[in-house]
Amino acid sequence: MTAQNLSVRTINERIRVVSAFARDMHVDLLEAGVEQILEWIADKPSANTKWTYFRSLKAFYVWLTAMKYAQNNPLEHVPAPKCPKHHPRPVANVHIQRVLSSNLHRRTRAMILLATFAGLRIHEIAKIHGNDYDPETGQLTVLGKGNQLAIIPLHPTLQEFFAHMPCDSWWFPSYIHPGKPIKSSSVGRTISETFGRHGIRMTAHQLRHSFGTNLVAKGVDIRVVQTLMRHESLQSTAIYVAVDDTQRRDALMKLDIPKPERRIA
Repeated sequence: MTAQNLSVRTINERIRVVSAFARDMHVDLLEAGVEQILEWIADKPSANTKWTYFRSLKAFYVWLTAMKYAQNNPLEHVPAPKCPKHHPRPVANVHIQRVLSSNLHRRTRAMILLATFAGLRIHEIAKIHGNDYDPETGQLTVLGKGNQLAIIPLHPTLQEFFAHMPCDSWWFPSYIHPGKPIKSSSVGRTISETFGRHGIRMTAHQLRHSFGTNLVAKGVDIRVVQTLMRHESLQSTAIYVAVDDTQRRDALMKLDIPKPERRIA
């Protein structure tokens, strides 16, 4: 999996899924049959979990057969469960403003700003180092999904704020493991709990939805939004961008529709 350039997070998740299957079904992975696999997946609570677990197990058996550890892939001819449709879930701007207007630790505020106004994922926020930020250009180097490096511009307001962040160490160092950055789960928990104290239920990733939605609402071309969100396809970007009824009506009003000529009786 490392040779496939998969992230450590993806590799660990696949190992976790495969291990859980073997443990729950009391089965040797080399002897598992399609019936056992589908029985285990069918017991999962949501369509998204079923789809994700199926993909992890199928990838594992593809690897087993490719490495000659197994002769057959039990899932080779089994179609994947239907992939659930994802809908944009941006956090309301009024809620974001309420939180940012409150008294926050600099560390917490930095996390929220990076997620909301730079569109960073929680695992990207967690591992930012002072060397990743260039104050001269206002650009941030981000290690994203699939270990892909990207250089993104930051809003001038963020540049001013981040000028006071560490320049030669982790921006968010771990309190438990000195010399290392915090875990992505800590970033997610910090953000969601901060909003929760204001009565706002959300996940940190929803701020990335807000980032994309707000850019489109301001008239930014969707292809530009795609590059800022670092998506390979516009289809992925569409999942993050919510369009409200006002925007739809405004769009329709831009159409020039000829009126029928009035006939004189």
